[in-house]
Amino acid sequence: MKTIWKLPLEPVVGTQVIEMPRGAQILCVQTQDTDTAYLWAIVESGNKLESRTILMAFTGKEFPKKPGSAGKAFYIGTFQINGLVWHVFEVK
Repeated sequence: MKTIWKLPLEPVVGTQVIEMPRGAQILCVQTQDTDTAYLWAIVESGNKLESRTILMAFTGKEFPKKPGSAGKAFYIGTFQINGLVWHVFEVK
C-alpha cells in the first residue's frame, strides 16, 4: 500500500542519514508549524527500510566539493528557520 510519510530532519550543516522504505519517492521539504524541517515522501509501506543520505547547506556558505561518496547531490528543496535559509539535497 502506498502512503505519504513525513520524516523530520535534523537542522545540521552536512549530511545525515534517514531511513525510509526502499524505492520511496521524495516529494519536498518544508517546515510545519514548528522550527523543525520535514521531508515528505511517497512510500510503499511494506518495503524494507533503506538508508538515504540527505545533505543540507546554508545560503552563502561553500558547498561541499564532494557531498558524499558518489559526489552527486540532487536538489529536493529549500526552507527557512529562524532567519537561516537551508538548501536540501539527496546524495547518491
